[in-house]
Amino acid sequence: MIKHIHIAKNPSYPPYGVIVEYTDGRELWDGDCAASTEEQALAHAKEQHPRRKVLMWDNPKHYGNRKGA
Repeated sequence: MIKHIHIAKNPSYPPYGVIVEYTDGRELWDGDCAASTEEQALAHAKEQHPRRKVLMWDNPKHYGNRKGA
């Protein structure tokens, strides 16, 4: 089951997308949301995960804001 959707930056191309965090601890890159801009990645995420809010960089639950991340 999906826990959170996180905006993400990929070190290769395309540079933006989302990480899908599952309740069992898995965090997987959603290739269907990969895009060349953050705005495009968010639009794809809304299409792929319409009932989920995407956690942005400033959200304390975002994976990049975890201790040790």
